[in-house]
Amino acid sequence: MWEFRPVYIAKYPEDSIYVYHLGIAGDILVSAASDNTLRLWDRETLKTYQVIDQVHDHILDMKISGNHSILTCGKEGTVKIWDTRTLALSGQFKAAKKMPLLCISENTEKTMIAAGSALLGSDACLFLWDQRKQSLLFSYKESHNDDITDVRFDSIQSHRLCSGGSDGLINIFDTRFSNEEDAIMTVFNNQSSIHRADFLGPNKVLGLSHMETLSLYNIDDISKDNIDDMIDSTYISLGDLRSKLNCNYVIDIILNITKNTAYICCGSHNGKIGLYEFHQDTTVNKDEPILLQGHDNSITRSLVFDQQMQIIYTGSENGEIGANRYETLEERPSTKKIKLCA
Repeated sequence: MWEFRPVYIAKYPEDSIYVYHLGIAGDILVSAASDNTLRLWDRETLKTYQVIDQVHDHILDMKISGNHSILTCGKEGTVKIWDTRTLALSGQFKAAKKMPLLCISENTEKTMIAAGSALLGSDACLFLWDQRKQSLLFSYKESHNDDITDVRFDSIQSHRLCSGGSDGLINIFDTRFSNEEDAIMTVFNNQSSIHRADFLGPNKVLGLSHMETLSLYNIDDISKDNIDDMIDSTYISLGDLRSKLNCNYVIDIILNITKNTAYICCGSHNGKIGLYEFHQDTTVNKDEPILLQGHDNSITRSLVFDQQMQIIYTGSENGEIGANRYETLEERPSTKKIKLCA
């Protein structure tokens, strides 16, 4: 068991602010919240020193791009790139029909950005842009029939893209093809609305549902260059994680790319948070969890691990950001609280 202890707690100006997303960009911790701001924090002291206001009408997703760029998307149908050094926009991409964009992802080469839309009328679209030219490459419009809730490029084979939706579908695309029928590699039906869909190693895809169930799908490493390749898929469900891991909700899944494993991040109503390593053979290491204190009387909405500083940052529904560090008993200082000015 690895126990992390809170060393800093920072507060937003209002308790009603939800901290939706956290990320690390160089020496900066970045948070995106329901007040539609991006806040830049000192990673070690949790003191805020920059705020970007009115990022979107309603910010819906945030990802970090390298040491100095932040990707965001919003309800008004735009993806924006922010420079942490100047706090200015360095790029902007617009969806057709101003479709609300719920999720974004960037390939490892930083040449392509993907965003999934909410259902508008009868359409839910997956847009792909050329990041260098800041122009739309193409869109996939037929693969989901409800909100696209998550989209992720494969970190190993960056032409592969995974999407999950409220329709319960998890799709894998080959983005070297603009024609949707050619691009679609396989489809899995989770039968529950998808919270998180992602690649786990070269041949597996995981699906976390909004019902807190986790499933793992096995796919062959097929190539579009060989039309005779077959997809052999298997479906393994771990069931409801709340009963298996003695928690009340699942915050997120954090990938360990070097080990091809993942950490299931769980929260409880008493404020406790546990991270459990999940392996490709579907075993979960319950004997050596990472444990930390979350936020009293509030749900934890976001979590990020700073490997360099050995700190786990968490964001809550009551406007708090916590920093938890692994320390021996002799090293433990008292927790410092920081209050932001409005």
